[in-house]
Amino acid sequence: MLAANPQAVMQLLNHSMVFALAILSVALVGVSAYGVVFPYWIIDLVRSNMSRGVGLWIAVIVRLVFAALLWFTAPVSETPLLFKVVAVTFFVSAVGHQIAGRTHLKKLIEVLSTLPLWTIRFPCVLGVLLGAFLLWSIANVLVAA
Repeated sequence: MLAANPQAVMQLLNHSMVFALAILSVALVGVSAYGVVFPYWIIDLVRSNMSRGVGLWIAVIVRLVFAALLWFTAPVSETPLLFKVVAVTFFVSAVGHQIAGRTHLKKLIEVLSTLPLWTIRFPCVLGVLLGAFLLWSIANVLVAA
């Protein structure tokens, strides 16, 4: 039935991607809000994940998944151009993480951990705002589904 109707397939795919983006956005808001309240927790989380071999890959894959979801859900969002700009930013961030490598990122984390707390809280606040913005921008599709 779906194969006979390509438009229905695309609509189902869009709804699935929007739902996945909503889940990641809620996670982004939650982790970032926790980082605002407990800034050293976020540093410890990143530090412990970077000390493992898969930490960098997790960071890169999460950014690539965000980039793909943002890119492909842009047409159904309230702000398609901004979604594409943020998608490209996530993609460049993923590539940058891979180029920088685990050693350089671990050094950056150590430097950040010595700075004042607001330097940790500020990016976390931006994470909360980004997640809330993404949820707002796809809310029309979530409500219609």
